Parts: sequence; C-alpha cells; structure tokens
Amino acid sequence: MNYAIISLSLNTERGIFMKYFKKLGGLASALLLVTALPCATAPATAAQNADGLCINEVCTQNKNSFTDSLGRASDWIELFNGSNSDIDLTGFGFSDSVDTPMKYVFPSGTVIKKGAHLLIVANKNADGMTELNTGFGLSKSGETLMLSAPDGNMVQKLDVPALA
Repeated sequence: MNYAIISLSLNTERGIFMKYFKKLGGLASALLLVTALPCATAPATAAQNADGLCINEVCTQNKNSFTDSLGRASDWIELFNGSNSDIDLTGFGFSDSVDTPMKYVFPSGTVIKKGAHLLIVANKNADGMTELNTGFGLSKSGETLMLSAPDGNMVQKLDVPALA
C-alpha cells in the first residue's frame, strides 16, 4: 500500500496544508510518525552521500499538525531523499548554531529510502521520546538551520524566517 503526503511550503499555501492534516487527524500523524523511525539496520545498498538529500520543510510553531510520542505538538524538520538510491544518514547532523555545527547527529543505521521523507522532531526535551529528536527547539522568531555531512561539510543551510 502506498501513501503520499503532500508538503506545501509557501505561506499562502500553509492554510491548505494545515486543513489537510486537521481532516486526516490521527491517520496523518501516524503516517508521519512511522516515517520518522530509523531503520534497525542499514540496507546494503544505502550510500552515505548527500546527493539528493535536502531539508524539505520546517515547522517552527506546531499547534496541531503533528503530535510526538509523548503527546506534545513538537516542532519538526522534514528531510527528503530525491536521489535514485537509499541514503545512510549515520553521522549526518543538524544544528541551529554555526558555532556548534553537529548539535544533533543521526544514529547508526538511520536510512532514508529513495524518494522518501523523514520527519525529525525538534524538541529540547527528548526524555522518553521514540522519534528521532534534535534535542534543540526551533524559534518562531526565525533562525538558521544547518544540515551537515559526517565529514562536517555543510549540505544545506536554511534561513527559517520569523512567523507573523
């Protein structure tokens, strides 16, 4: 069975995106949660490169589009693998600080399938969570989010604007 989650990123389309998730409610949250779980072992075909990997969407003021495993409306980051092969994210990292480029490092065996999305929670309190979680929150006042490769080279730098 195939599922598709449509991700809209323009501010004018945000209302449509939120209405979509409100209508799907628990089903949409469950689908997002399932895609956020790391693989137990990395498939032999997973490459460790950043070709096709990008930050697809960021939610800095989640009210009700996603509920984490503790029932909180945590902020989140969505990665997309636009390449033709699976990508092993082991050692890749996220940060909201140029001074500390690898605040969060993906655990060993985390794989994002080709053409797939991966949801990562951004919450300061990771205690008891089952999802991948950065351990830092995202500011609705705006900030910079960075995705880095295991060698420390920056894959993507995204300036997240302040919300009105």
